[in-house]
Amino acid sequence: MSNDFFTLVKRDPSDQKIFRFAVVAGVYNKSFVDALLQDVCTILEGAGQASPKVIRVPGVTEVPLVALKLALSGKYDVIINLGVICKGDTHHHEVLAVTTAHALQAHAATSGVPMVNGLVCVDTLTQAQDRCIGPLKRGQEYALTAISMAQVLSEL
Repeated sequence: MSNDFFTLVKRDPSDQKIFRFAVVAGVYNKSFVDALLQDVCTILEGAGQASPKVIRVPGVTEVPLVALKLALSGKYDVIINLGVICKGDTHHHEVLAVTTAHALQAHAATSGVPMVNGLVCVDTLTQAQDRCIGPLKRGQEYALTAISMAQVLSEL
């Protein structure tokens, strides 16, 4: 992750705004999703933000509907969406990843509420481990993206 990304999020503490975040997290591949969720919550807390509202859903295909309902409620500045899709013996994982990502983008455009795409799509469990629990820690990036988008939109 580049230093420019962190610089965008870090602002003068006296200028700090508290934003409202919600997280929609799949239960499928729970240990990996739980690690993403933990990193999201740690970064938000470390940035002085309130704990997010967390809603658990069965899997990634259920994420967009719940994310849209949260966005339309008017209660949240950004929705962070988490899930882990691992390749199996077929190409089903590609269908899940593409359709879910497309739905999240469409919902963001329709609702005006940013939808952080925290869907990790991998070929192997080792890749999932690296991205969710290991050195890459994508959950941190998703939280920083959420804070950044909330800041950007608050200034428009």
